[in-house]
Amino acid sequence: MVQFVPDGDDPEGLVAAYRDALAPGSHLVLTHLTDTGTDPAGRAAAEAVYAGASSPLTFRSAARIAGFFGDFALVEPGVVHACDWRPDEEAAEFRTDWLLSGVARKP
Repeated sequence: MVQFVPDGDDPEGLVAAYRDALAPGSHLVLTHLTDTGTDPAGRAAAEAVYAGASSPLTFRSAARIAGFFGDFALVEPGVVHACDWRPDEEAAEFRTDWLLSGVARKP
């Protein structure tokens, strides 16, 4: 849900506090909307829809999303499009290039 946390609310700090509270061996799972390789017009339309909501959308770069995992060890295949985690024909039908996912393990 980090895509609903605006930059002014320190999303990196919020996720870091959550990571710090996890026990060693725990996993952090994130999905996040990305602005990397997405259609600017479509992104602008989505942002406009949520502009009046209590939590507007924030699209972030793939690199910034990966940074939310801190020093946790990313599980393969890393931070990728959500459908690439368990690719199959059914998932491909719902593929979106807007959503990245990742899983990482706390050392």
